[in-house]
Amino acid sequence: MIRLDPLLKKIMAGTLAMACLSGLIALLFWLFMGMSPWPMLILGELAGFGFEVALLALTSPHRR
Repeated sequence: MIRLDPLLKKIMAGTLAMACLSGLIALLFWLFMGMSPWPMLILGELAGFGFEVALLALTSPHRR
C-alpha cells in the first residue's frame, strides 16, 4: 500500500473541500439569481482557489 505524505493528504482534502464549496456557491447563485454564474462568479472562484487550498492545508490540525 502506498503511504501518502501528510501534507499531500491535507492538500487533497483542502482541494476537495474547496471544490465542493465552489460548486455549492455556483449552484445557489444559479438557483437564486436565475442566471448563469459563468464567467464572473466561476472565474472569481478559480482565482482564489489555490490560495484557499493552501490556507486550508496549512491551518489544519497537525497529527503526529
